[in-house]
Amino acid sequence: MTDRTFGQRPPLQSVQAFQCPTCGGPIALRAVGISVTAVCRQCSTVIDTANPNLRVIQAANKKAFDTDIAIGTRGELFGTTWEVIGYVRKWIKGTVYAWDEYLLFNPWEGFRFLSQSNGHWTFFKRLNCAIEGIGRNSKLTYDDQTYTVFNSDRVFVESVQGEFYWRVKTGDESIATDYICPPYMLSSESTADELNITHGVYVERNQIKTAFPSARLVTPSGVGACQPSPHGNQGNTIVRLGAVAAGVAIFLHLIISSALPNQPVVKITGQPIHVAQAPTSTLPAGGAMWNLPDETQPTPTDGQPFVTQAFTLPRMSNIRIDTATQIDNGWADFDLTLVNEATQATYPVHQSISYYHGLDDGESWREGYNNAKSWLSSVPAGRYHLVIDAETDQFSKDGQLPFSLTVRRGLSEWSNLWIALLLIAIYPAIVLFRQWSFESQRWANSDFKPDGSKAAIDA
Repeated sequence: MTDRTFGQRPPLQSVQAFQCPTCGGPIALRAVGISVTAVCRQCSTVIDTANPNLRVIQAANKKAFDTDIAIGTRGELFGTTWEVIGYVRKWIKGTVYAWDEYLLFNPWEGFRFLSQSNGHWTFFKRLNCAIEGIGRNSKLTYDDQTYTVFNSDRVFVESVQGEFYWRVKTGDESIATDYICPPYMLSSESTADELNITHGVYVERNQIKTAFPSARLVTPSGVGACQPSPHGNQGNTIVRLGAVAAGVAIFLHLIISSALPNQPVVKITGQPIHVAQAPTSTLPAGGAMWNLPDETQPTPTDGQPFVTQAFTLPRMSNIRIDTATQIDNGWADFDLTLVNEATQATYPVHQSISYYHGLDDGESWREGYNNAKSWLSSVPAGRYHLVIDAETDQFSKDGQLPFSLTVRRGLSEWSNLWIALLLIAIYPAIVLFRQWSFESQRWANSDFKPDGSKAAIDA
């Protein structure tokens, strides 16, 4: 890019006040000796003010419209008083997308640009340096920060007003490429023989209103290209804090689990129980319909409860009851009642076990399990026994169903950990969703993806 200039211009002769060669209207220059182009406010004729004869660059016969910030308005931004001396409206050919650029001038600080797009404002300063890969690469590094390409389009000048230190007229075109690293933006505009690079920072609407009280400011729409996220880096910080909190929760759970006794207080294996027998299942193991004659059907029986041996809970504890039985294409219900022998306080538990399997169109299937698990929390210390009633639809000649049962005390409930982790994750998830939603709105206005790759265009 050594064949392109980066803003160096020789000093040019200029005038302070003159009349428009086309309509005779008065024109006063504010950047005397620097401006080379001026636009008549009466007829919009573009004039070469560096030419002693005030050569007309582009003739026109159209009165200038009022800009949101009037030419000649002064305001303070970033500690410096600026005067608006020029205005350019640009648009992307083939679209309705357009934006405004105001040229600001201060005799000691030089020029700055104030860009407005959909109510969002960016304050730019021209850079007199090259940035490797700008306009070509998807990512750039400037001032130790990484910028990602956001837009790259062919833009046209729709209208001009005021004065400028470069040649400009309606219809001029260039290739504009924007890179963002919110709240900053790198922007390049290139023509056949020139490349201009500017660096900008997002400015809040209330700052513009404070600087230019008389300005007519539209309400911001959507998310600006380099608008900083209201969540900032909050999402990453909260995720890290959430990860730390989750790690602490897991560590505490493991410590508590290792300190608990996890002791079996009742253990029954293969114990038959007299069950209340329901009508047998119509889906036997073979998968065919079971249609026995009435005289072969077992007579429904009433179950007899089974009472375990007494056991002692030395302190308030949680207990887990694990029950298993071998059923085949059927179900079994267990009604368990934990009874405090001193107070007769009861703690009922209901468990349902079902297991079915078969063939369907040549494919095997199964549903359910032959076991069940239940918890009782905060059971007071004392001496207890367990009363067990059962009912099943399984065919049994003697009305008995073998089952196994284990009662353990002092276990760590993993569900408590999962609930804790879920609660820890809720707020980070909300923040991340808001951050994702904000960035999605930003990149919806771009032809590129956040990684710098070209976005797919809907047909």
